[in-house]
Amino acid sequence: MNVAPSRTHTSSETLRSRRYCSLLPEAKKLVLDALQAAEAVNQFIEGKTEADYLSDLFLRSAVERQLFVVGEAITQLRQVDRDLFNALAESRRLVGFRNLLAHGYGSVDDRRVWALIHEELPTTVEQLQHLMKGPD
Repeated sequence: MNVAPSRTHTSSETLRSRRYCSLLPEAKKLVLDALQAAEAVNQFIEGKTEADYLSDLFLRSAVERQLFVVGEAITQLRQVDRDLFNALAESRRLVGFRNLLAHGYGSVDDRRVWALIHEELPTTVEQLQHLMKGPD
């Protein structure tokens, strides 16, 4: 008996195969919430240096709030669409940061937040934008 080998989809394959039209309504809302919050972070830090960020409580607070929204929306995807949540595996540090903000606010390292914005957020934005695209 010939049995075809099983195939596990990687996160990038799942993202490529999923588009806005195929998302559940709850998943669409969460993806949009995360994308809007991530784009807000990018607007807030445009033209800013790390020194600007570190010295501006208002800016840090605004960025942290939006990163919390990104992490929370991705976390909630686990309940709505586990495959989609798993496909966003590269965004797990943002989920971890959300948890840190929610449960250990006194231990936020502002330099690590700045690094997170520049190292993790661009990939997350790209993935979320891809999901929000309509069919080709």
